[in-house]
Amino acid sequence: MWSYHKLLTENKNDQYLSNKSNFMKAAILSFCLLHYFVNCHAQPLPGIAWQKTFGGPCFDYFYKVIQTSDGGFIMVGATAFDPQHPLADLFVVKTDPAGLVQWQRTYGGSGSETGLDIKQTPDGGYIIGGETDSDNGNVTGGGGHGGQDIWIIKIDATGTIQWQKCYGALLSEYFGNIELTPDGGYIFTGRTESANGDVTGYHGARDYWVVKTDATGGIQWQRCYGGSGREDYELSIIQTADGGFALAGWTESNDGDVRGNHGGADAWIVKTASTGNIQWQQPFGDNSWDGALCIIQTAGGNLMFAGDLSKLLREKRISRIKLTGRFLFQNDRIAYVFFHTFIICPFTKN
Repeated sequence: MWSYHKLLTENKNDQYLSNKSNFMKAAILSFCLLHYFVNCHAQPLPGIAWQKTFGGPCFDYFYKVIQTSDGGFIMVGATAFDPQHPLADLFVVKTDPAGLVQWQRTYGGSGSETGLDIKQTPDGGYIIGGETDSDNGNVTGGGGHGGQDIWIIKIDATGTIQWQKCYGALLSEYFGNIELTPDGGYIFTGRTESANGDVTGYHGARDYWVVKTDATGGIQWQRCYGGSGREDYELSIIQTADGGFALAGWTESNDGDVRGNHGGADAWIVKTASTGNIQWQQPFGDNSWDGALCIIQTAGGNLMFAGDLSKLLREKRISRIKLTGRFLFQNDRIAYVFFHTFIICPFTKN
């Protein structure tokens, strides 16, 4: 199975790719069913197997598409069907392997909703992560928060809502990504500007926010990570082999939880225990602007992240670090990318 939103993937030859989706304006989603792994060596590209567009008369976006266990695909994003009322609903489309729509659903209230991540669950349904500023329609539980909330929805295999929950506080929260955990629950990342509601431990400006839930969305624990500056970017989380978690994003701080910032904004990797307590943290970068987009654990147990070396040049590099946080190397190959889509070329360093 593959995902079009954010990828940092290891193949059998120890080559690494990463990809982060651009806006798919007007839901013009061209499924170029090419090789999952594309390297930087000159190779003829396969032809397009099929392509489809999905949407209505106004605007439509897909932010994430994954292949499902039946060989089809499911996409999540946002849609606005009425040009006179251009606030978006969360939009999900399920197709067969040839791209024919099997079902589609919109979810939301009178405000604006966006779906940003989707994962298939062991029961054949799906867990969706996104954002909402509604408190009616399909959205409940956000009335006491204010601003924009993170919205998590569990649906069955046909798109019927099984449960949904809002997470947030008086100001705004921004969703990052969601992962399934071995205990049957979920863990999701985001960013928060609040110090109340569901949020405790806020440091200031904007913090990483991580929430661990049970199988029905009840909060088991939550943590803020950061300092007096902003912690931000496309915050990514994975569960590591030791049962803990690793986060990737960026920081402008050099206090609070952050030690060793090189100046400007650094890529910031945080390793936690299974309870969310920090085991170690490490900024990576120089005195300009650096950020991490996504992270994986390699077969050897190390962590590898990809991200921006320079905001101005939009250069992408890939780095490997030991699970203890010790820097191993940064590869010399760079992919110049636009619209937040990038490929990291293969490397041979050990």
